[in-house]
Amino acid sequence: AEGELRARVAEIAARRDDLASRLREQGWRVPDAQGNFVWLPTGAETLDAGAAFEAAGLIVRPFAGDGIRVSVGEAASVENVLRIAASIVEGLPEGHAGRALA
Repeated sequence: AEGELRARVAEIAARRDDLASRLREQGWRVPDAQGNFVWLPTGAETLDAGAAFEAAGLIVRPFAGDGIRVSVGEAASVENVLRIAASIVEGLPEGHAGRALA
């Protein structure tokens, strides 16, 4: 099943790269990723941001005071992730580590 595995990995990597790009367009400072997730550097706002994702029915992994790991899975969840992420980044103060430089 190596061919199927490689195809699935390529699909997830492409979805991850697209998600990271779209998050950057929203104003996030998203580091380049090599795994199956993107990192949102939410800092002190991590727990509130994690709660916003949870309230939308999305499971993310918050690291208090640091950031949120958003695993990339099914395509159906991408738009929901982007919707919640947009609402969070808009509320981050100017100069926040999670916001891209203007």
